Amino acid sequence: MKKLFAVPTINQKLCAHFGHSEQFAVVVTEDQKVVNIEYFTPPVHQPGTYPKFLAEKGVSTIISGGMGQKAQDI
Repeated sequence: MKKLFAVPTINQKLCAHFGHSEQFAVVVTEDQKVVNIEYFTPPVHQPGTYPKFLAEKGVSTIISGGMGQKAQDI
């Protein structure tokens, strides 16, 4: 089964807060193995834009140290 995860990053390193990232690493797994990692630059940050952007990429799970309530609700 294929699944996509997103992780917020700065300079391709883990960023502690979802809304402060400059890019997202989208990790593609298949049968519980990482098969690809690709970095995407999101649109200008506005409340709610990042979750929608990632959903359009096929991401179903976000791994982040912190996330605002609006992003969590979306």
